[in-house]
Amino acid sequence: MKPYCRIAETVVPARAYESQVFVAYVNRIGTERELTYCGLSSIIGPDGHSILKKGHDEDGVFFADVEISAITTVRKKNPVLADRRPELYAAPVKK
Repeated sequence: MKPYCRIAETVVPARAYESQVFVAYVNRIGTERELTYCGLSSIIGPDGHSILKKGHDEDGVFFADVEISAITTVRKKNPVLADRRPELYAAPVKK
């Protein structure tokens, strides 16, 4: 809700990019009691770009086509999982 609209505008695309997955973000619109909702529902691709983005006051049911192969394409261009070093963050084991 307002004043946190930047979650929809900045954080959601960043999470899609970081995780290299599609993200569907759904938010309410309008006002209820003292809360005013931002709207800004969206579908973000694994590259962080919007596939579908609605405004502050657009309501309805929305659809978008996604290319699942985009995940593979993004992961080949930016193979972040190959940089993992799980030995550095493995939980200590008591013997």
